[in-house]
Amino acid sequence: MTHFRPRLLIKNGTLIDGSGCDPVPNTLVVVEGNRIAHVGPAAGRLRPESPDDTVIDAAGKFILPGLIDAHCHISLHQGALPGIKYTSTAEFCSLWAAYAIGRVLRAGVTSIAVPGGKWFTDVTVREAVGGGLLEGPRMVVAGRALSNYGGIFDPDPYPAFEGQSGRYGWRFMQYARRIHSRDPQTMQAGGRSDQDRRLDLGRRADGRR
Repeated sequence: MTHFRPRLLIKNGTLIDGSGCDPVPNTLVVVEGNRIAHVGPAAGRLRPESPDDTVIDAAGKFILPGLIDAHCHISLHQGALPGIKYTSTAEFCSLWAAYAIGRVLRAGVTSIAVPGGKWFTDVTVREAVGGGLLEGPRMVVAGRALSNYGGIFDPDPYPAFEGQSGRYGWRFMQYARRIHSRDPQTMQAGGRSDQDRRLDLGRRADGRR
């Protein structure tokens, strides 16, 4: 007795293959395992559907290859989240990236390149996708991005979140004045100086601690 593997059959859709050719209506796509075994009209040599096959009727819809996003950052988010204060931790970034990567896949993007991010979140999510813990696209990642202090990739909690969130505007202005001041004493105010942070970055780049 011959055993056939279950297949995915996508029927009756309009195929856009990305080659520049005209769309092809009423196309059958057969996927066996992780490979596309057939694309085109239903051929007589194809074995009939079986109860084990998954069949998708794509009538009125379009079939196209997975998209590639060659530059994205899944560990970043734009704007504040209502009621959330501490969004710069490694744990929050990992949860955010795990949430975002599923949305990326559902949008039809099946491969992404991440040229840097916060912490090692992108690497962690890539391993989780590869291990079957998450559903996501294929990922090529660069790891933790180099960043200036206070930049978008700086993993430290933003100064606005040190204390009461209602004082965001005041703290941000104090932070901005300290960073851009030409007075060394002012730059030293408020704790660890930016000069110290730059020295630390230089030591790490040089392999020293």
